[in-house]
Amino acid sequence: MEPMGKLSKASYTNAEEISEVSAALRLEGMHLDDDDILMMQEIQRGALSFDQARERILKEV
Repeated sequence: MEPMGKLSKASYTNAEEISEVSAALRLEGMHLDDDDILMMQEIQRGALSFDQARERILKEV
């Protein structure tokens, strides 16, 4: 049996995953806003790919 990674589905809830990402970003002086969280949820549902999210973010800067 393969060991589970830290962010495997069985070990973290969606809220906990978002909290982990938010905490890591705060350490770097950044933050997640509501739009960022919605985008993460779209990716998780498969409604948005990482490449699509990256394009969307790059258009904002």
